[in-house]
Amino acid sequence: MSRKHRTNIPRSVGNHVHVEDRIPDSFLDLRVDRLFVQPITLRPMVAWGESTSNLPEAFRAAAQLYEGRVGIQNTLLEVLTLPIVLIFIIGFVGTVIIALFLPLISLIQNLT
Repeated sequence: MSRKHRTNIPRSVGNHVHVEDRIPDSFLDLRVDRLFVQPITLRPMVAWGESTSNLPEAFRAAAQLYEGRVGIQNTLLEVLTLPIVLIFIIGFVGTVIIALFLPLISLIQNLT
């Protein structure tokens, strides 16, 4: 498979694209490609900003997008953390209580 054909198929892992095999199209692509991993949605935004000569607006839009994603992830983390921690604490306390009462129960059964 030639280098030209290999570059048309980006290798993606999760929400990121590995770009070390891609041939850069512009100077900014060359600079962005020095990053090992970059989000999938960043490249189209940069391309749009270069094509319309409005790169600052493209980066502002990308920043707003990522800020929104981080806000959603933080909210989700806050909502899920408390129930998960409570489940672990209840499980630990229940295990301790059972461990304390099992010898007592066996002692009482041996008395009768």
